[in-house]
Amino acid sequence: MKKTVFALSLAALAALASCNKSDNSPRDVRTFGLTGDVREVRYSVVSISNSLDEEEGDPWLEQDELLLSFDEQGRVTRDDYGNVYEYDADGHYCGPYAQYTEVVRDASGRLKSFNNTAIPEEQFDGFDIMSYCDVTYDYDAKGRVVTETYYGWEWGTTSTYTYDGNHPWPARITQTGYDEGYNENAEITYDYLEFDARGNWTKREVTAVTESYEEDAEDEKETYTTVTQEIRTITYWSDKN
Repeated sequence: MKKTVFALSLAALAALASCNKSDNSPRDVRTFGLTGDVREVRYSVVSISNSLDEEEGDPWLEQDELLLSFDEQGRVTRDDYGNVYEYDADGHYCGPYAQYTEVVRDASGRLKSFNNTAIPEEQFDGFDIMSYCDVTYDYDAKGRVVTETYYGWEWGTTSTYTYDGNHPWPARITQTGYDEGYNENAEITYDYLEFDARGNWTKREVTAVTESYEEDAEDEKETYTTVTQEIRTITYWSDKN
């Protein structure tokens, strides 16, 4: 849901604005289930099967898309919703529409929330209403995200993460979402196939069992299963040129 709805990054919408304050000791790589001095994550998805498809088309759903990026201090500069983060010389968040945006970190420097929904009505011209978002993260004792909520204009998704052992990547995710009266719930499981030398996964198989229905029509639920393969190319700040 989030990959298709959030179509435009904030960077394309406005020039740099005034800064607001935030903690200066982030651990953002961990928030996104990564380890090491990650610089950039590029992402591809290929369809393996879809129970709704009557005939096969182009299996590539996405190819070599920029998914995540971080600066040399480990701070996120682009999250997986397309939000752009910029920082001033003191490390405070200073990004597009910063005067209307709240970025909150906890006492450990972890990203707790990003909220850009406070843009006033007079700023609507030229601003894609679908780019409104309020995303929050909750962590477990190991510093892994356990709950992520993402809400926009008349739509939203809540994801609950389950982990096996001490792995930083999830084994399962339960999602509940809605979009203008259309409800969608999913149970997603992951099979990790390949890892790079830094311990981050580079290929996994994703099985999603999704249940969808219109509001007030819960007795007309439609259930379908998709299997995809996700491929990541990860570069690091310490990579040799």
